[in-house]
Amino acid sequence: MRCGKTAKVIEILKQTYPEEKIGLRFSTDFELLVATMISAQCTDKRGNIVTEELFKKYKSISDWANAKVHILESDIYSVGFFSNKTKISSPWLV
Repeated sequence: MRCGKTAKVIEILKQTYPEEKIGLRFSTDFELLVATMISAQCTDKRGNIVTEELFKKYKSISDWANAKVHILESDIYSVGFFSNKTKISSPWLV
């Protein structure tokens, strides 16, 4: 469930940009956060390819928290800046 501020921002964005669609594929707010970080400095297409597998492998926040850094780096290697993105998207791992 989204908090009031988040819902308000989303509504403003929908009104301001009614024709725009998010290019990233996600099912939850947390997945959107991860997809946004993963796709930074690469295309949404590449980000979607990588996150499709990530979201199958890491189904919960706990799964992300328990991931091994070197394995997660390997999982996101193709998006570039994988070492930095691993630290940013999983600060509890470093």
